[in-house]
Amino acid sequence: MTGHFDLAVIGAGIVGLAHAYAAARLGKRVVVIERNGRANGASIRNFGFITITGQEAGDTWRRARRSRDLWVEAAAAAGIAIEQEGLLLTMRRPE
Repeated sequence: MTGHFDLAVIGAGIVGLAHAYAAARLGKRVVVIERNGRANGASIRNFGFITITGQEAGDTWRRARRSRDLWVEAAAAAGIAIEQEGLLLTMRRPE
């Protein structure tokens, strides 16, 4: 690999890609370095769920909502469909 980059991101999981995406949106030249040729870490084990459920009201919920909106935008740009099916909560306990 040759070239000059402003940022090297180690790991192509959800956190690494989020940082790479944010830097690229700011006009930075980014390279992502991943040790595996196929997805097999925690991000893949999460089944691709992007959800804001279970977040405390206030700043945490707003950050989760903003993060979800950014991933919807990135998925659309990449041609990846997002299925939004909603949530059915049948019972809730204080625990």
